[in-house]
Amino acid sequence: MTRLKLEAGTTFRSLRNRNFRLFFTGQFISQTGTWFEMIGITWLMLQLTGSGVALGMVTVARFGPLLILGPWGGVLSDRLDRHRLMLATQACFASLAAVEAVLVVTDHAGEAALYAITTVFGVLTAMDSPARRALVVELVGEDDVANAVGLNSALMTAARTIGPALAGLMIAGPGIKWCFVVNAISYLFVISALLRMDRSTFRSSPRVVKAKGQLVEGFRYVWRTPALMFPLLLATVIGTLAFNYQVTLPLLAERDLQGSAGTFTLLYSVMSLGSVAGALVVARQHRIGLRFLLIGGTGMAIFTGALTFAPTTALALASVLPLGFSSFMVISGSQAMAQVEADPAMRGRVLALFSMVFLGSTPVGGPIVGWISQSFSPRAGLAVGGIATALVVAWVARASRRRHEVGVEDEVGAEAGHLDELLVGAGHPGNGEGRQGAGQLGEDALDAAAHRRGNGAGVELSGVVGDGDRGGGRVGQGHVEPEVAAGALLQLDERVDVEDDLELGEPVGLADEGHAVAPEGQLAERCGAACVGPQDRGDLGA
Repeated sequence: MTRLKLEAGTTFRSLRNRNFRLFFTGQFISQTGTWFEMIGITWLMLQLTGSGVALGMVTVARFGPLLILGPWGGVLSDRLDRHRLMLATQACFASLAAVEAVLVVTDHAGEAALYAITTVFGVLTAMDSPARRALVVELVGEDDVANAVGLNSALMTAARTIGPALAGLMIAGPGIKWCFVVNAISYLFVISALLRMDRSTFRSSPRVVKAKGQLVEGFRYVWRTPALMFPLLLATVIGTLAFNYQVTLPLLAERDLQGSAGTFTLLYSVMSLGSVAGALVVARQHRIGLRFLLIGGTGMAIFTGALTFAPTTALALASVLPLGFSSFMVISGSQAMAQVEADPAMRGRVLALFSMVFLGSTPVGGPIVGWISQSFSPRAGLAVGGIATALVVAWVARASRRRHEVGVEDEVGAEAGHLDELLVGAGHPGNGEGRQGAGQLGEDALDAAAHRRGNGAGVELSGVVGDGDRGGGRVGQGHVEPEVAAGALLQLDERVDVEDDLELGEPVGLADEGHAVAPEGQLAERCGAACVGPQDRGDLGA
């Protein structure tokens, strides 16, 4: 029981924060109400028109504005107070939902009115989504950001599971009109939660002053930042071609598995359970790296393939559970990575781009995958998503590895030169001038060795080498204080770190006598050489 409490405490640790607890509760109620409205308007439009095309146009009206206006919503999020911006958008949502509910209850909701209201909902979502996602970072401590994002994703998934089920019961019981009434009321809870928050504890980032070119600047920032570009690329391809289960699963259940609406509901519910579990795994992480996303993407590709070839409903259910799990490792993980890695001044624009490529891609990818599923088979539609996922995961893994290798070579080269300059400049002229050796700095290796020489007055560097020759760069004649050498090695150790996945050694410290002490083989792990060996435990020792 104690172990279970500890695990729950780790997974749900952000809920100890009062502001985030208010946010979480209000959002859960509001998102559940949103699903009442989405199911209700789908069913109502089907009753009014009897057309599948009309249902597709409702989807376009709801998500299309995100694709067009999403980046501008990010700019607003960076310029304005996100808490107040969200209060304004939620108030607009509540007013619009009240108007919609009145129209439906009084039987004045025509096709044109529903399209118009849904489009305005989409515009408001484009303005609200970046601020809402970025506000999460301001509510919790830096170490709890990934946890808060994961819990927020689990909340969304749980609402997606519970909302449609309750909406179905509402339609079958009291009637479809009450779906719209419940949605309008649900906004009161999130507005109340926002008003009750303690703004003095927010970790608010400085607001960005209005200027030209800020939208383009956001695109450029993401493009030149690998920690954001690679997750965005994964989210774009997966969101467009793979994450279209609302299209592929009902067709698979009916045509290939010879099932019914119950079969589709069962598949979707089991997948949602896996999605909640995946989001909770993200919530347990203190920091998300690209490797985590690639593992999730690999799982998506594998289990999409398993679902594609599943001959029975039982095997399909066995496939959708891990598929939901791995898919939310990517979706929720990429959101968490974006929120942690983005510069605070850019966070709104970055998150808007992620929302745009994931939610805004629905009107693009849905019809494509739907056409493939209709023209060939639902399994073909699933296969397209699985193959696309496998290809983008493989490309990102290869590109990130190559970028890392090039980055390490550049960093090692630059820092080795910086290390030489520090050590040479530390020599006292009275004892002789520091002299660099003939070895030329190259791209392939840094074979640095620093050891005690004589009475500790000098430090020798050997083997800063290039492809063509191996010489010795040394400060053999000048007096170099051990603390200076240790500081130079520390700078090299810290600044060579260009990839989170590398193991970091302990920092170089100073012993009680003022002598520098470095951990054994610390730089060797990075540079390929034993900079400090166990055999020489002197002033600059292991």
